[in-house]
Amino acid sequence: ATREKQSEKKAIERKRGPATTSSKRSSAEDELLRAVEEERKRGEQDMKKAIEDKRKETNEAIKEAIDEEREKTKEAIKAAIEEERKETKEVVKAAIDKGREKIKEAVKAAIDEEREKTKEAVKAAIEEERKETKEVVKAAIDEGREKTKGVVKAAID
Repeated sequence: ATREKQSEKKAIERKRGPATTSSKRSSAEDELLRAVEEERKRGEQDMKKAIEDKRKETNEAIKEAIDEEREKTKEAIKAAIEEERKETKEVVKAAIDKGREKIKEAVKAAIDEEREKTKEAVKAAIEEERKETKEVVKAAIDEGREKTKGVVKAAID
């Protein structure tokens, strides 16, 4: 029975090779497969790390660009507001100056008109006074003549 077992082992060994060689081959293959798997995992991790680093770098660049653009926009808005203020200030000042000029002209016109009316009223009053004075003087002269005539006539009689 032992001979039969040994002859079976030898037959199997012939087919596969000696048991020690097969075991060594299997162990080497396993080691190689393990090394390949570890290398694949390491490569995967390196790739993930590289992708993550690149993503962080990209996000940082995007954030910096956004911050820079935000700052530029702030400055542009500030400059536009300041420019608008200056323009508005100039327009308001011009409007006020124009309003003052119109008021000056209106006051001057009103004063001139009032002077003209006063002049005419004084002239008319003086003319009226002259007429009245002339009439009073004429009446007084006429009355004086009448009295003088009466006195002269009485003196003659």
